[in-house]
Amino acid sequence: MPRTALAYLLVPALITGCTSAPAGDPQAQAKAAFESLQQALKAKDADKVWNLLDAESQADAGRAAKAWQEAYAKVEPDKTKKDLGISPEDLSKLDGKSFLKTEAFYEKEIDELMQATKIEAVKVEGDKATVSYKDPKGETDKVTFTRKDGQWKARLSMEMPKK
Repeated sequence: MPRTALAYLLVPALITGCTSAPAGDPQAQAKAAFESLQQALKAKDADKVWNLLDAESQADAGRAAKAWQEAYAKVEPDKTKKDLGISPEDLSKLDGKSFLKTEAFYEKEIDELMQATKIEAVKVEGDKATVSYKDPKGETDKVTFTRKDGQWKARLSMEMPKK
């Protein structure tokens, strides 16, 4: 079998294998959820990120979208494109999920999460988990997760416009 054909078969299996965790191990499941979140963020896949967020984060994304719409309603189109990475047309249709495609979402905290170099610890207490990681500067940061319907969902903060 040619190497490229083998790669096409192995890569999906490896990706799937990286995000699965033993059914009975909550720590491994929370770690896998963190890794899935990090991969979705790196890919800038708003649909996958959306599905990995808890309900509060999704609601916050909706509020952030509305705040950015209001803040940028009367600015020059070039400023919208530069600051948010979207067109004024896209700004008018912005909602919680599409907010996850903007430059405003990929601010400092999210950027550091994407570039996390090492998971330091995973602490699980019931349906809550905290994953501590090293950011690119070597500082420890964390993401909290809540288990809902057997799935770990991340709690992320959303960047609001400066007043």
